[in-house]
Parts: sequence; C-alpha cells; structure tokens
Amino acid sequence: MRVYLIGVSTVTVISAAVVLLALPGVLADSPPAKKSYVGSSQCGACHAAYFKTWKKTAHSVYIHGIKKKDLRGMPVDGKIKTIGSPATVKFKLASQGAKLLLTLYDLSNQNSSTTYEIWRTQGGNGVAGKVRLLIRQDETTMMSPVQWNHLDPTRKGDDKFSAYNPEHWYNSYGTLILNGGIAAPAFAQSQLINSWERRCMGCHTTGTKLKYVAATGKFVDESNELNIGCEACHGPGSEHVAGPSPLNIVNPASLEKQKGLDVCARCHIRGSSVDKGKAAFTLGWPAWVKKNKVRLYWQTGGKNELAGMYVGGEGVWNSDDSKWRKYATSTNFSTQHHQQGYDYIQSGKWGEMPWQDVKCWECHNPHKSGVKGTAQLLMSVDDNELCLSCHASHGFANNTEILAHTGHSSVNSVHCVDCHMPKTTKSQAWWTESGGDIHAHTFEAINPNLTKLMAKKNKGTVADGKAITNGCYKCHRDGDYGAARWKRWEAAKGSTE
Repeated sequence: MRVYLIGVSTVTVISAAVVLLALPGVLADSPPAKKSYVGSSQCGACHAAYFKTWKKTAHSVYIHGIKKKDLRGMPVDGKIKTIGSPATVKFKLASQGAKLLLTLYDLSNQNSSTTYEIWRTQGGNGVAGKVRLLIRQDETTMMSPVQWNHLDPTRKGDDKFSAYNPEHWYNSYGTLILNGGIAAPAFAQSQLINSWERRCMGCHTTGTKLKYVAATGKFVDESNELNIGCEACHGPGSEHVAGPSPLNIVNPASLEKQKGLDVCARCHIRGSSVDKGKAAFTLGWPAWVKKNKVRLYWQTGGKNELAGMYVGGEGVWNSDDSKWRKYATSTNFSTQHHQQGYDYIQSGKWGEMPWQDVKCWECHNPHKSGVKGTAQLLMSVDDNELCLSCHASHGFANNTEILAHTGHSSVNSVHCVDCHMPKTTKSQAWWTESGGDIHAHTFEAINPNLTKLMAKKNKGTVADGKAITNGCYKCHRDGDYGAARWKRWEAAKGSTE
C-alpha cells in the first residue's frame, strides 16, 4: 500500500491528556500586521456581479442560521426519536419561534435530559448531503450527535437521521456525559479537544484566527468571517481596497503550479496540521506552531506551501494496494468526503499531461453555483459537454470515436463521469446500492474485478461500504459487479484498436 503524504513523512500523535497542558497562550496572529482582512462585503462594493453570484454558492452559505427551507423536511415535531440499533442517541427536535431546540436524553432514562439551542446548521441548502447541528456554549462550539441526511433518496422520514460522534456526548453506559449542562472534568477536556474550533473552523472561516485561553482551556474563534469568503482564495484585501491594483491582490490562476492547487486543496483534503514547534498540539486544518508561541496559517499567495504544514490522505480505499493484484488502481481512491484535492493531485491531469496541468477552476466556477446548482460546474456533464470542451481535440472529436471507446450503442447511454469519476466517496452516513454520493477525482476507471475481489476479501458489498464501486456497476448491478461486462468491453476495444 502506498501512503500519500503532502510534503511530509511523519506526524507525531500524542495522548489527549497532555494536549491542553502545553499549548501557547495565543495560537495565531494571522494575517500579518501589514495586511488585514476586510470582509467579502468590501469586495462586493466594486465586484458586485461576482459578489452577487458568490452569495448563492455553497462556500458562502454552508454554515448558516436556522432557516426552515434549508432543513429540507427535517422532522422538528418534538417527538422523541432514537438513532441506532442498539441505540446510540435519543433526542427530540422542536422549533420555538425562530429557534431550533435539541434535547438529548439518557439512552435508558428519558427523564434525564439536556436541551440546547442550535446556534448554526452546517450543510444542507440542497448542495450537501447532510445537515449537521452546531451547539455553542461559552465560546466553544460542538457538533451535536444528530445528523440529518436530507439528500439520500433511499431513506424516508426519521430513517434519514444518523448519529455523529455520539461518544462525545454519551459514556459507555448510555448516560449523558454533559448532563444538565455540567460536564465531568474528563469530558470537558474531551469536548474542547474535539470542538469545532479545533477540528473544523480552519476550512470554514476566512481570515482564520484561533486563540487559546490557558485559564479555561478553551479555543476561541476570532476569525474575520464565517464561511469561505473572497479573501479565502484571493488573500487579505486591505491594500487592494486602499489602492485597487491587480498587483496587490492574489489571482489563484496566476500562482505557480502547486500554490494554485493549494488554494482549493487546503480544504478539499482530509488530514491534520503538522506541529513544527515543541507544543504538543495539532489541528484538523493547515497550520503549525513557530517558536512554540504562534501558530501560522496557510494563506493564499503567502510564502508557505501546503506541503510541510499538513498531512493528508486519511479515509481511503487502499485501492492501490498490491494485495488486489493486477486489479489494483494506480491511484488511491478516497472513501470520505472533502478529499477531492487528495484524489486530484494523484491524477494524470495534474502531473502527467504534457500540454497542460488542469486547475480546479477549469471545471468548477468559484464565483457561481454553476450548472444545475451542483458542484459549481462550468458546463453540464450529463451530455459530456464539460469533458469534451477539452477532450474533443484530444481523442474524441466525434460520436464515432466516443462509441468506439465506450462500447455503448449511444453517446447518451453513458457519460464520461460515469466511468472516470464513479461515486466512490460518501458525504452522508451510509452507502447506497451503487456507491457514495461524491465523485472520485482521480479520473481513473475502476476495473469491476477490483470491486468483486474487495467485496469477497472484506465480506461485504458496495452498499455497506466494504467494496469500492465502479462505472459499470452504477447501471449494471449484476452479481459480479459488472466484471463480465468489463471483459466484453475489453474484447470489443481490442477488436477496434
């Protein structure tokens, strides 16, 4: 098995018990004093057209206040519900005017409960497969143990609820650890270590700034802006506002190869920061400690590349492992969400194409919701338009060439993304019959024999996440996962080439 690391070889893992004892008083002082973040509204004063369409993108609204239309049918009827069998979370959701209240119960005693007001929701909006509920108390934010998977068509009603890290809320006996709002000391530390500020905010804020308060052990978000604003990609804008010029603002398209990709990959990759100092501490986003005092964040157009600051590549299929014999993939496919950068940097489109290294924004529009409002695509993939915008001049100039390649009778019966970007990755809480809900970004077609072999080895199926899916299996869910069809396709291609 190949282990993929971005620019580093190892990362030290320490016990949670010593983390809070060694942290510096201030973790970040970003950005540097000579430049500062001004906020997306300032950018919108001059770039009104971009600002208007950006406001409708997932980057702008992923974390938001309580909006009933965004809950997408979530039952907030005040009825007690239980997730899991055996039970992992017992809860009820109820609306109170503009508020959304979550009550958590002991698994064995519903007379013991604690009620929280939901501060924000993360996800939803028709662009993410799940909605997570954020609870904020005394400057600390936690993901609730309740997740709503609103886009999964295979689930109905309460079945769309699933648990999210219930161990942060319940002990092994099913008792609420944070009962009545009072936490046991061990859990209080666990909650701070697993807080949204420590594990998530670096990819969900602009002008990211985190302060550690030694007296309380809290991580306090002092970022400039919630969600991904203009300056997350273009860098701090104070100089540009004072004297607008293309020379004092970052255009990611003009950055050198790796730094250009880093603009997107810093968040579309799963991993942890690398501790460069002596403080025993890591974050779930790109950062490091310098001189044991200040934690510096990766910044668009700055001197630091993502390499050396971040270890990525968690949550993978290990599909490139030699144990899969000749069916192993040349790249290692992701299995968990927000890993498009990890997939992509392994692909031939990034490192092996002689004429161009394709950037993320050549397929995705960073300033608009895009075609059909999904994935911010520049063009449709349902009719191969996006792929053929480049590949029509590189091997697929007409329908005859496409049909010879696919072995299908119609160009409308299969699309490029079906085979070259199968949904190997999941964002929701379970796998569907044909795979996940997010497309792979390695652009490598998966041999159905790998799916078949993986299912046998792991004693499971695609539907339970034990085997990687493939392009054939999306449509042809036969007993051998499409292996026989793949064999016939290879034979047909051999007769035409």
